[in-house]
Amino acid sequence: MDAIDLLARCYPFHQSETQELLSLKTKIDTRECKRGQTLLRRVANQPDKWTYLLSGSAELRRSFFDRETLQ
Repeated sequence: MDAIDLLARCYPFHQSETQELLSLKTKIDTRECKRGQTLLRRVANQPDKWTYLLSGSAELRRSFFDRETLQ
């Protein structure tokens, strides 16, 4: 499955026309991550970057004791 097909499954992009999605193709970064790998860190200078977890699970750590599993 390519990046556009993946994006078309996600909110709010599932409501977009194919041509609109194709215009975003150069701005999409897809990656597969291994168990235990850090997916992302809080960065103040990227306020309009969105991240989607398309399969599997990830642990969201707000602090050492405040953790939540995302699926």
